[in-house]
Amino acid sequence: MLWQLIVHHDEDMREMLEDGVRAAFASLGLPARPIEKGNIERAGRALEDHGLDNCSLVVVGSSTPADAASSIGLTGREPTMQFIRQLKSFWQQLPVIVISNAPDERLAGFLEAHDRTALLAADARLGETLRDAVRTLVGGQPRLSAACVRLHIHLRDRRSASWEMLRTGGAKLRTFRSSGTLAIDTRKLDDILDESARLDADVSQDSFRPRSFARLSRDLSDLLFSGSADNADCWSKFSRQRDEAGGMGHMRVRVTVDDEMHTLMLEALRDPSAASLADCWILNAPMYRHAMPRGSEPLFRDADSRNGPINALVIQADAAPGNIPLGDERVLPLAGLPHTADEAAWLETLLRAQGGGQVRRLDLGDADPAPPEQRLMKALGEEAPPQGWHLVHFCGHAVNARPLGASLVLRADRGGALPVHRLATALARTQFLYLSACHSTKDPTVLRALEQQVPAVLGYQWKVPDERASNFARLFYGALFERGAPSYRYLEYAFMRARRRAYEQAMREAETRLLADGGDPQASVEDTLRDHSWISPVLVMQMD
Repeated sequence: MLWQLIVHHDEDMREMLEDGVRAAFASLGLPARPIEKGNIERAGRALEDHGLDNCSLVVVGSSTPADAASSIGLTGREPTMQFIRQLKSFWQQLPVIVISNAPDERLAGFLEAHDRTALLAADARLGETLRDAVRTLVGGQPRLSAACVRLHIHLRDRRSASWEMLRTGGAKLRTFRSSGTLAIDTRKLDDILDESARLDADVSQDSFRPRSFARLSRDLSDLLFSGSADNADCWSKFSRQRDEAGGMGHMRVRVTVDDEMHTLMLEALRDPSAASLADCWILNAPMYRHAMPRGSEPLFRDADSRNGPINALVIQADAAPGNIPLGDERVLPLAGLPHTADEAAWLETLLRAQGGGQVRRLDLGDADPAPPEQRLMKALGEEAPPQGWHLVHFCGHAVNARPLGASLVLRADRGGALPVHRLATALARTQFLYLSACHSTKDPTVLRALEQQVPAVLGYQWKVPDERASNFARLFYGALFERGAPSYRYLEYAFMRARRRAYEQAMREAETRLLADGGDPQASVEDTLRDHSWISPVLVMQMD
């Protein structure tokens, strides 16, 4: 049964807080089981005895003593703050309410850096404000377990592969750490690289084959988790710790790759014994590609962007069809993008409502006669707000053809392609870049250039229809700014939820098509999947 922890040195205050918690839970139609403790040490024992996994709320006094021997009159804020740091290190989403007798800017700033916290004054209205805070922090929230197992796979080159694992949380606040090497069969690796390339080529010809993707998924799992004692040891430890943490939804996966491994479709990973595409890790847990931190943190990972306003620039490329000259009478024809304007307009509206900062949509297809590159670089530079653009979203074409190199197409004509490395130099203060364009992150040089400046990048490995790319952007940003959801202002969680929703949409379309075509009702719906927009996106983040 879920329980609530109330920690305060004053017995009368604990009784009043218990009454407030019970009333708030009753108004939500939820059972309440408050447990009271008088100091931080006893609160810690209660967490060990009853389990942090089952704790749904913590209410704590701002000057709660560390233990029974500590003087109540001399106790400052530090024991309470250290207690909250420990709680949030194990479970960021745990609701915590702090009761304070006096205004405290330092404590308020400390709490603002953490999710789902509230600071309440111990005044005549405390009963009312406590009930409101509990309803806000607890009411309607999907409950997340505190336990989590994190797996980091390093595929730096053919000769150097390793893994690290960290499990935190659980009933006894246990921590498990382990690491090891992976034996990579180079022959299998070459086959998988070839499979990834063939899948890319098929998708470019509008011919996505789910069975080929499923085979790649199986081969990837076989490459990493079988074939040697080291690999089997990694899988054995990971699967056991994941089970103890609560299952697939309690894992976090990140991978580090070099330029050669970059083309591996690692997003196909799933358990060795899994039989369905629905079991792919990307649909069930946050999974992203890792880059070494170089300075600023990804969007919403620092207190300023997480709790304050964010400035956003939405770049809408000229959607008209056209040709990019390549020299020697060669041209690169590009189709029109009928959904680009709707995507940009929708996102502008959302960001104005949710971002809280300056929002600008730069329409490079309007009547302004200035060259599009000049307009964009000016918007990124001298016309940017003093804090810069925290979020930059580009919707349009991306190309990689000689002599242009990896470029974003601002307008499909001569001089309309902007090399990515030039864009990167103007993004020094940007914390998240979304490239809503086909093949925008396929070339590893793109990510290398962007990683020098931008700590989080989302783009596409494969070709994606304009309509699908626009839909995925809506799913992603909708999850990112859905207040009260676990994905609210978390890039990796919003990414996972967008993938899952895109997959569910693709499955419904496949089922409808199968029935409409008079197909065998017993046939696998997955075999008729055509929409691959849930696979193609890649998220790269600089995280410790």
